[in-house]
Amino acid sequence: EFPRAHSYPQLLLENAKITGTLDGVMGGALELAGVLDGVTSNPKLYDKPATLVMAGRSESGPSVKLNGRLDQQNDPVGVILGIDASGLSLAGTSLGDGEVGGTLTKGFASVQGKISSTGDEWSGMIVIQATGIALEPKVALGGTAGALVSDALKSLTGFNVRVGISGREDDLKLAFSSNIGEAVAAAMRKAVSGQLEAQKKILEGKLAALYGDKAKDAQASVNGLAGRLLGPLDAQKGALNKQLSDSVGKALGGQGLDKIFKR
Repeated sequence: EFPRAHSYPQLLLENAKITGTLDGVMGGALELAGVLDGVTSNPKLYDKPATLVMAGRSESGPSVKLNGRLDQQNDPVGVILGIDASGLSLAGTSLGDGEVGGTLTKGFASVQGKISSTGDEWSGMIVIQATGIALEPKVALGGTAGALVSDALKSLTGFNVRVGISGREDDLKLAFSSNIGEAVAAAMRKAVSGQLEAQKKILEGKLAALYGDKAKDAQASVNGLAGRLLGPLDAQKGALNKQLSDSVGKALGGQGLDKIFKR
């Protein structure tokens, strides 16, 4: 082909309607339909990217929208891939490890993300938002600490996980982060504060009946005790967040998105 005036590529595919079916998506088939545009044998002459947009919804509820762009006219060639999914069932999904974790008995997830590359370099972010969850805890800790962690996990109604992607194609790096640890720590603090407040009121009542004005000094002592008991929770919050985030990474790492939410 020669770049003559008013010349065209030997192959140019525009506005092509395509359909497809993904089986086994959350217990049902996902029908996809979309448009493929800008596929050409001469990207330089065409001087536009090739694009793909597909979307669909399964009978069981989940919906997925996929979009892709191939910057074929550039050198090096660039690729952008995007996903926007919702209604993905989390029932049966395991989180954590043998020390702290559990199994989700209900809940749904939405997934939004974009991955791009220029040449061999990739970058991107995928965000998973879980809502309406119920977690059956599995905690190896014993005693009061184990009970508090277990109750905190049971109280969770949602969380998010962020997966950062970077590096070369042959050496991709995944960075996981989550707010699960922060949510559990907050729930533990609330539980402990509630227990202390109840004990504090009982103690104040008894002291007021026995010693009258001396109860004020006792109250100061109780407040100091509460501070000393709650202080370690704040100190352990970071460690708990790291442990649970690492656990989520172990549970999600090395799996495709179609396996992250397996039933």
